[in-house]
This record gives sequence, C-alpha cells and structure tokens, in this order.
Amino acid sequence: MNERSEFHMKIKSCLMALLLAAAVTVPALADSAELVERVLDIISDKLVEGESVKISSFGSFVVRKKGGRTGRN
Repeated sequence: MNERSEFHMKIKSCLMALLLAAAVTVPALADSAELVERVLDIISDKLVEGESVKISSFGSFVVRKKGGRTGRN
C-alpha cells in the first residue's frame, strides 16, 4: 500500500469513527468540535505538504497557484 492509499484510509477511518460516534452516542459539543478540528488539521497538513485530499461523496481539495488579477469595485 503506498503512502497516498494509507492517507486515504486514515481519512476514511477517521470519518467512519465520527459517523459511528454520532450514531451510538451524542458526544458533547466540545468533543465534536475537537474531532472536527483534528480532521481539518490533518487535511491542512497534507495540503501544505503539496498533496491533494479527496473525501468520497464530499469533495476534493488541492492547492493551486494562480496568477494575480486586477480587482474591480
């Protein structure tokens, strides 16, 4: 299994744990917020490393470099 597959499995496992926790118990708001922050931190770290992140049935995240443009008011 390559590094990209392992990362996708980690994200999938994390999201499945989140769904399972929501289905079995109603976690405290602080616990839910902490879990969401952890997932977002993982996604951010991978984007900073230059990797793309794909979450099935949700979306894909990738950092792109774009040229500047003139703004208008």
